Amino acid sequence: MSRYERIHKCCEYCRIHYAEYIVAKGTMFENLRKSLSANEVNWLLDNHTELCLRQNHHLFEYDDLARAVIKDNEGLAIKIYKIAEKLCKNGMDYSFLAISVYDVLRDLSWCKELYQKAKSSIKDGFCYVNMLNFIEIKAIDKNEANWLLKTAFEAKFDAYFYFTIACELRCIDKNHEFVYKFFKKAIDKDPNNKYFLESAYLFIKDKDELGQICAPIKRDKTIPKHKPKKQERKSIDECKRELSDIKNVDSFTTYVMFLDKNEQKQEWVHEAYKNIIQYAKEPFEYAYLAGDMAYTI
Repeated sequence: MSRYERIHKCCEYCRIHYAEYIVAKGTMFENLRKSLSANEVNWLLDNHTELCLRQNHHLFEYDDLARAVIKDNEGLAIKIYKIAEKLCKNGMDYSFLAISVYDVLRDLSWCKELYQKAKSSIKDGFCYVNMLNFIEIKAIDKNEANWLLKTAFEAKFDAYFYFTIACELRCIDKNHEFVYKFFKKAIDKDPNNKYFLESAYLFIKDKDELGQICAPIKRDKTIPKHKPKKQERKSIDECKRELSDIKNVDSFTTYVMFLDKNEQKQEWVHEAYKNIIQYAKEPFEYAYLAGDMAYTI
């Protein structure tokens, strides 16, 4: 579960879809012309020159190209996705491709085929995280989804892996039984992690258990300086300005926590969440934001 800093984000709500690594050197054009007709390649060069000439390209760039041509030529978009499928190396890649194929083509049968390939090529924690995509688009049934989650749950990774799965799964189905299980395992592995503890209320419904788990922290000692005093009533413009000045995920989420519930659901808060994503540096920060947005917005 390393090198999270190279993750390519394909969703405004922070879902991890693809870790950015080069799938082929040279330009996309060189690879495309091996599988497409001369007329198709020439059309792409004429209409999408910049996309075709990207150097040292990544898997998600085939998705960019397919989305760009879908309105003019669906058949060509499908061929581009087929080329991308041949470049997939592991479950993470097939999972990324599946959510793109579903989003663009709504081809669930193809997604089911991609799941089988992903299932047989699980290499690391990234694969499990990305394979939640198949649960999201309902490409697998409940039994298969439970198998995937049980396998991920029993795998040996660090606490942040289980926390990430808990947050991502909660965005799909906050009442899923595994949401609690993954969060609890993260806590068991790192019981004093303040990011886990401060988000515990999202995962634990029992008040006694919540109080016991959160005993190691005292919230009044962890509130950042950006928090407005509770009795203060600031204007929306003031709040917008202060939120835009925050460049730390922990400070940001704490500030939002002290806004009124009605304010938390406003569009300007949603926009502020989009802005703070660029300052997230660690995997747990992305996961923390994802879980917080699911609860707040």
